[in-house]
Amino acid sequence: IATAVTQVFSQPTPQLRQYLAEHVKVICHVAGPYCGYDAEESVKTPTAAMHVRHGDSCDRVRSEIGPFNSMFAWDAKKGKLERVGFRYCYTLTVYLDELRKLQRKYGVRTVLLATDNADGKVIGSLQREKDFNWVFLDYPRSQFKKKGWMEFRRDVDEHVPFSIAAAIELLSSADMFIGNMGSHVSRTIYDKMIASAATSVLPPFVSSMGTGCAVTSQKIVLSKTFRGDDVQFATASTGMANAPAEINGSIIMDEGTFLSFYNRRLLKKAEV
Repeated sequence: IATAVTQVFSQPTPQLRQYLAEHVKVICHVAGPYCGYDAEESVKTPTAAMHVRHGDSCDRVRSEIGPFNSMFAWDAKKGKLERVGFRYCYTLTVYLDELRKLQRKYGVRTVLLATDNADGKVIGSLQREKDFNWVFLDYPRSQFKKKGWMEFRRDVDEHVPFSIAAAIELLSSADMFIGNMGSHVSRTIYDKMIASAATSVLPPFVSSMGTGCAVTSQKIVLSKTFRGDDVQFATASTGMANAPAEINGSIIMDEGTFLSFYNRRLLKKAEV
């Protein structure tokens, strides 16, 4: 239901399409989507969307993945997770490590990137990350420096709302996702991605901080739907059976199954 609602109420306006056309930038390092193909390639490689969330979520920086909602921390005295007044953001290395896993598994070459990193380090590193092509929105991000929650600030310009809407539209066209499921933006991207999935199955995803505030109910439904080796379903701190606690919230599909669906879609598209 959430996916259908997202799809209906998030159709791009002419103004948004114009913003995308004016601000999309591509950095090419290898042959792949957005950057041409080798003559011998018979099948186009899938794309990955990556949402590196920093901005107002950066109360504390973490250099390793999850494993649970970053608005909670372990209270040793009480022996349980407790709500805290800070949030973690994750370094680019955390996302790149997961991206390379998807590359090894699915052959990803091109990444559609969104980030609210304010100091320019994330975008500035893309020329050095030569294993991938990078597609992103080029606009000034300095105003994303943390000064409180973005929803309550009055000192931002039109790039803030336009860039969020444009990022959702751009990244939702990818075939798999790496993000932060504690973020409304990450979840909206994934909802739209499901609605337009090229494979007719749930797109693989990895979350940098495990389960998010609106993901648990979705995970319960999914865990009842998928069994066996085709889809590995893992959650953190949800108390569900058959969910190793040490694995971050993710859906990672067997590469043969995913690529079979992906290639079948490409063949049908070619026939049309």
